[in-house]
Amino acid sequence: MQQEKRHFQRVGIYLSGQLITGTGDTLPVEVVDVSLQGLRVTWLSSAAKAPPTGSVEFSFKANEDSPPIILSGEIIRHSPSLQEENLTEAGIRITYLSVDDLALLRRLLLLNSGQDDLDATELESLVDKIAAALSS
Repeated sequence: MQQEKRHFQRVGIYLSGQLITGTGDTLPVEVVDVSLQGLRVTWLSSAAKAPPTGSVEFSFKANEDSPPIILSGEIIRHSPSLQEENLTEAGIRITYLSVDDLALLRRLLLLNSGQDDLDATELESLVDKIAAALSS
C-alpha cells in the first residue's frame, strides 16, 4: 500500500496563470489544484516548444480584483494530460513564497476548501517544516 507523501491538502481550483521558465519564456497555464506546498497546472501542448523543466516563476490571481500570488517553484514532473489529449500537465513544488503571497494563498485555500480547520492545521504543519529546514 502506497503511503501518502503530501502534508497539505490539495484544493481543486481552476485559475489562469503565467509560468515563466528559466530561459525567460512565458507560458499561459491553468491551475488545476493547489496546496501550500505545490500546485498542478496544465497548458496547451502546442503552446510550448518543449516542456519547461527545473526552476520556474509562477503567478496567478485568485480573482480579477485581487493582487497576484507570485512564487518560485520547481517542476517535479510533466506528462500529457490524461483528461484531454491536447494538454500537458505539470506538478510544481513551491520553493519560495513571500509572507504576503503566503497569506494570499492561505486565504484562497481556506475559502475554496470548505473546511473551517484547514487554515490552522496546515499552518502548523507549514511552520514545523520551515523550522525543521532552518535548523538543518
